[in-house]
Parts: sequence; structure tokens; C-alpha cells
Amino acid sequence: MQFTVWRYSPKARTIIEFIVTVLFATGVHLLVGEIMSIEPGTRSLMQSLLAKEEELVELEDPTSPDAIALEKDIARYYAQIYPHLYFFFSTMMRLTYLSFGVLFFALQHIPEIVYTVVTKRQFDAYGFKNLGDGAIFGFFFTFIIVCYSKNLGGAWKEKPFLGAEKRTYIYCRNFVEGAPWLEIALLIFCTVSLWIRVFYLLRYNEYLGKLSGVVQKLLKDLIIFFMFFLLEVLFFAVVAELAFRRVETYNSTWAAYETLFYATFGQFDFTDF
Repeated sequence: MQFTVWRYSPKARTIIEFIVTVLFATGVHLLVGEIMSIEPGTRSLMQSLLAKEEELVELEDPTSPDAIALEKDIARYYAQIYPHLYFFFSTMMRLTYLSFGVLFFALQHIPEIVYTVVTKRQFDAYGFKNLGDGAIFGFFFTFIIVCYSKNLGGAWKEKPFLGAEKRTYIYCRNFVEGAPWLEIALLIFCTVSLWIRVFYLLRYNEYLGKLSGVVQKLLKDLIIFFMFFLLEVLFFAVVAELAFRRVETYNSTWAAYETLFYATFGQFDFTDF
């Protein structure tokens, strides 16, 4: 009887909600970190493949010896880079499966709202937690739509007929030809929003709630620091473009900015020079 009462108590619900949020945030964080580490290489390999295919299309005679040799070279190159592309594709798919779990977890608010209306309890629909949950739902729902509608197209419906190799090619091609930096930014928002929810739930703990209050007071300064950090990266990106224009990863302001941004997280290779 005592366990039954504890199970339905607000404290028990908050503890379970906190544990589930931490699990989701950790899983998403690990997968997004893996994606961000392999995304530049995937984009570079896919751009090389698309350049070869474009060169093949520009040939006037598709039956000429040059075209046949180029077709064999493309097939050989794709077979060589396929393991890397498939790892990127499978990681993105695992993240979408986890995103469905986040959506189902967020849908718990629907029966909660119904229960609130029936029992006429006080419910602040515009509270920070509820608005944050709405943002989390929007981020992950957008990511799922982008993956299945834009990147996979109709390939997800034809899974029994299309092999993994073909679906990998379709996904990576649409990803590279679209706006990959926007998708990476969306993944960052997904991760950050979940960790914000974790820190918000800490306020209900007697000891960790003090830490949550301190972080809340520091939030303004942290945002200002992050904006200053982005401006610094932009300044060094302009300098890097002028100094290393012959290097592919620095031949434009945006490429230099992206390279330096990743370098701040430890993803830097001296062999690029």
C-alpha cells in the first residue's frame, strides 16, 4: 500500500521523468556527437562522387571507351567509400528511431491536459517547462520529417525492394545537395533542448536545485559569451581564408568558419595543410 501511494505521488513521477529525460538526452548527445564527427568526411566523399557522376553526364557518347572507363571508376570509388557512407546513414536512422521515442514521451502532455480539464486543476500552458517541451517536440518532429521526406524521399516506403546500398546513396546525396549545415544546427538544437530540460528538472531536488538556480542566473552571461565566441570564430575564419586560400577547407569564409568551429571541439587535422 505504501509503495502504491509513492508510485502515484508527484515526487515519484518527477524522479521517473528526470531519469527518462537523462536517458534520452544522453542517447541523443552520443549519436549527434558521432554524426558531427563523421559528417565533414561524408560530405567530402559524396561531393567527390557527385563530381565524377556529373563528369560522366557531360560526356556526349555514353558508349565511348572514356565513358565506360569512368563508369567503372565511379562504381569502384562508391564501393570504396560505401562503408563510411553506410555508417553515416545508419547512425542517422538510429537517431530517428530514438527521436520517435522522444515524441511519444512528449505526447504524455495530451492526457495530462485532458486530466487537468476533467479535474479542473490549475495548468499553466505557457510555463517554461511546457513551452520547452513544445520546442523539443517541434525540433525532433522536424528532424524526422527532414530525414524521411527530404533525404530519403520515397525510399523509406520501398525498403523491401531497395537494398541498403541504394538507400544509403539516396540519403547521402539528398543530404549533401540540400543544406547540411541547417540539419546539423537542428541536431544541435535537439541536443541542447533536452539538456536544458534535464537542468530544469534539477530544480525540484533539494540540493541540486541550488545549482539550477545559479545556472539560471548565469544564463544571460553564458549567452553573451557564446555570441562573443561565434564572433571570434568568424574573425579567425576571415584571416584563415586569406592565409590558406589554397587549402580546400579554407577556400571560402563559410568553409573556414565551419572548419574552425569544428576545430574548437577537437576535430582538427594538421595533414590538411
